Amino acid sequence: MRKIYTYRVIKYFPHIRSDEFFNVGIWLWDEQGNKKQIYIDKSQEHIKHLFKFPSIDKKALPFFLESIRQEMNTQSWYDNHLRFSEIDSIVSEQDINEVANILYEDYIGYKFHIREQKDRYAQANETTKIVYEKKFQNKLLLESCNDFSFSVVNKITSKKYYSRFGSVNDKADIQELMYFSLKDKNYTKMNISLLGIVSADEEEIQSCKEDFLSPNHIAYAPYSNNEDCERYFESISQTA
Repeated sequence: MRKIYTYRVIKYFPHIRSDEFFNVGIWLWDEQGNKKQIYIDKSQEHIKHLFKFPSIDKKALPFFLESIRQEMNTQSWYDNHLRFSEIDSIVSEQDINEVANILYEDYIGYKFHIREQKDRYAQANETTKIVYEKKFQNKLLLESCNDFSFSVVNKITSKKYYSRFGSVNDKADIQELMYFSLKDKNYTKMNISLLGIVSADEEEIQSCKEDFLSPNHIAYAPYSNNEDCERYFESISQTA
């Protein structure tokens, strides 16, 4: 049965005379008036990322969040740093806890997932450079393309290999590689691989390979640590 929920987003203004703000919490009510609160500090990773912004007061924000947790209603709350948005609504068949988590992702969590993805790309790039410079400079030529992909040339065979960081569960990663493979028939010029920097179970990997990667001339290789990276470079350094 579909239910109507109302909610208000809590915005944190580090500087009260500035327009800069960060969404840090949500108050949610069901049709019976039951209230659910959810805040950014439910995730230690998210609050750590937020504290990386130089404008965030690391001592003041936890105090503000604890204060607003004790508040009973929005009408009596007043603070220049934490302010409520206008009332909005959402219709859902899910219970109040599930709706709170959905709204948290929509207003708060999604930004940190993007940051986490960028961090994974940066780590994969760093691992690639370290392993390449340590063992494979004599056999391979590493050509950096951008933050999430690179190409390598085998110096003996002159074969070129294009490698893209990603996940078998990320639709955008798969679509981009499929497009690249088919564009101008790139698969006839180089070997193309999806490098899995996000862990996935064997069934998910196999399904993605059968349904999308193999039909579009794309290989897959795990790439979540130094050992995976070394194995990948070793496989493409073969002269046969």
